[in-house]
This record gives sequence, structure tokens and C-alpha cells, in this order.
Amino acid sequence: IDEGAKRVKVLCDDTDVFILLMVFSYRLKVESDILMESFNSNRSVINIIQSKNKHSSIMPSLIAAHALSGCDSVPRLFGIGKLTVLKHLKQGILLTSLGDKESNIIDVYNASGKFISACYGVKDEFNLSKVRCLVWRRKAEGKISATPKLAALPSTTEVFNLNVLRAHYQAC
Repeated sequence: IDEGAKRVKVLCDDTDVFILLMVFSYRLKVESDILMESFNSNRSVINIIQSKNKHSSIMPSLIAAHALSGCDSVPRLFGIGKLTVLKHLKQGILLTSLGDKESNIIDVYNASGKFISACYGVKDEFNLSKVRCLVWRRKAEGKISATPKLAALPSTTEVFNLNVLRAHYQAC
């Protein structure tokens, strides 16, 4: 692209590559066409620059949110898909400290916990153990014999914080 290329075509089906292309084109202010095309000819071609411009308000937090919600090196959170993450980013719940080397790790934990708590439908809480109890209560409410599966609940704060460290490192 620095050599004056007008168009770059990337053949790939990986969400991680899509996110990386968007973030790096945003950070480097690339305006040349970057097209992402699947190996499967039935899928559409994605214009990375158009996608980046369409979602410019969430670009500063996109790599952090992607890493936190599950990428190749960080486990996915049960019940939290990429659409849920995008919805909360678009609502203005940003993750500016995650992936910032200068951020205090306690601030990173709290911001990440608050973001994922919102994804689970719990507002203004950063302690995932409390969120786990609230989600369990919501899922168990009105049921006499069947209890929610533990895998369907958010992780505890201690486990979540280990994932936050992985996501923070990945986003950095």
C-alpha cells in the first residue's frame, strides 16, 4: 500500500484477519481499496475501507473488544457473540484501556468487567462473580427442579481476570 497500490485483495475466511485489517487500516489511515474475499465463491467480497468508515465510532475499541470476547488466543465467552459485542460498542461502552500499555491493570480489569457484564445484561457491575450470581438467579427463576448449566454462566472474577490479561496482551 505504501508503494502506491490502488487495491489489495486478501483471500481469507478468518474473523481475526477481518478485524486486524480494519484496525490497521484505521490506525495507518489507509484509503486504498482493501478487499477481503472468501475461498468460497458463494460469499460476498468485503470492502475493508467501507466497513472501517461505516464503523468509525467503534474503531478505537474494536481490537480490544474482539480479543476480550474471544479470538484465536483468548477463549470465547459462553453466550456472548460478536453481534452482542458490536451492539454494546455502538451503545458507547468502549474499551479504551484494554490494549493500552500505559493503563493501570486494575482499570483494565474494571473496564473489561463492566463491558462483559453489560453483554450479559447486567449494567454498572465489574465483578464477574456477582454477575455470575445474577445471571444464575435470572436463569433459575421460576424453575423448580432444573438448574442452569454452569457452562452457560459467566466465569468467576478470578478466571475472567486471567482472560483479561490474555486479551490485554493480545490487544497490545
